[in-house]
Amino acid sequence: MEQTALGIQFNETLAALEEALQALTVALRAEQGLPAELAQGEGDARETAAQVYCAVEYDDTQSANETISCVGAIAATPSTLALAREINGLKDRLAATKKEMDKHFVEHPEKTGVSLSLYAYHLRFNLHRPRLHFVQTKRRILVLDQYPYPPKRIGLVMASSDRKIQTLSWQAVHDRLIRRHEAPAVAEALDVLASLPRDEVFAHVQDAAPHVRANIAWVHSDRSITRLQRRVSMPLLYPHKEGEKPVLTGPRLGASDRVERLDVKIEAAPLCASHRIYRYLPEYREQKKRKSEGSV
Repeated sequence: MEQTALGIQFNETLAALEEALQALTVALRAEQGLPAELAQGEGDARETAAQVYCAVEYDDTQSANETISCVGAIAATPSTLALAREINGLKDRLAATKKEMDKHFVEHPEKTGVSLSLYAYHLRFNLHRPRLHFVQTKRRILVLDQYPYPPKRIGLVMASSDRKIQTLSWQAVHDRLIRRHEAPAVAEALDVLASLPRDEVFAHVQDAAPHVRANIAWVHSDRSITRLQRRVSMPLLYPHKEGEKPVLTGPRLGASDRVERLDVKIEAAPLCASHRIYRYLPEYREQKKRKSEGSV
């Protein structure tokens, strides 16, 4: 029953989101005379922004996990800003529903012994929308409506690439691997894992792709300045005021070279390459285990 309710909630929220995105496209076109600027590319900034906002599915040119990004600044009326806020709320609700669906697993209808998360199953076999790009779908639109006038300056800079490391328990690693135990490399990793202490913790390495950050500054009537920094992947929206628009600068594009860390704490060879799971170096294992136990 809970799984059915989650599926219905996901469907209703996704439908409401896509309807609202179409309404945002209409609103952006209706405000064609207001300022709009993209950091790169040519063509109509508002049409491009609408296409990026509405890109909830993979297109034919995208590879797995690749996202469509475009940064810029679009002036909007209060009603359009309010619509964008509503869209962000729907995106948050959809992400929360998916998170709950990911806690449930369903047997694959075509492969014996293989299970899928309820979200993956629902997308493929109930909704029949395997090309839904959830990373793009859940991205929030940056709405700069804190003040009834636009920022003075928006500086776009490319943030350096980095990686995040999540500490996992033995059981958590086992649970992740067992879902794909039929793959030879995963089966081998499971054998190695079985020989290791049950209280050992492991490192799950996740690359954080290079991204654009917006450094935003407002200058108020008393000459005071408010600053804000936010990550952006889509054109941001700000309130229109006649005769005023922000100075848009940047971004400096291109990933910077990664410098090897001096405090390496994980083994060079992964326990399981496909899942990006590593053992900590011996000198860090007890330390990481105590820290993990203390956070429970």
